[in-house]
Amino acid sequence: MRIFQSRNNDLVEIGEERSNGKFFGLEKIIQNLVENNLSAIFPGLEFIETEFQIDDLRPDTIAFDTEKKSFVIIEYKNVENSSLVDQGVSYYQLLQDRKENFVLLYNGKKKQTFDVPNINWDETRVIFISPQYTKYQK
Repeated sequence: MRIFQSRNNDLVEIGEERSNGKFFGLEKIIQNLVENNLSAIFPGLEFIETEFQIDDLRPDTIAFDTEKKSFVIIEYKNVENSSLVDQGVSYYQLLQDRKENFVLLYNGKKKQTFDVPNINWDETRVIFISPQYTKYQK
């Protein structure tokens, strides 16, 4: 699918333009775009938090799947990254080990009371958004 961005009344295809070998100058650009349009891009997901830090780990985006009642972590890269999946697995493990932190975050942001047993932890997932993937990541 081709995606375009409006720039000075012209449409520029995203992905055609590179800065220093990177699609998107900063990962933050695509992160903001996805977070601001999360429910349009991923129906059923609601935004919870940007770069939620626990210990020395900081997943890029925390979302909640309202249909599956599960957490979703979204990780962004602006270049091909061989450690992308390793990083995602670390975040997945963090969520499994520190469930209560994610539930408290959700409850605080949504002003609701969700309990650990009410979350479908088996449906937890990590979404990777990157312009390129290695053949092994695919």
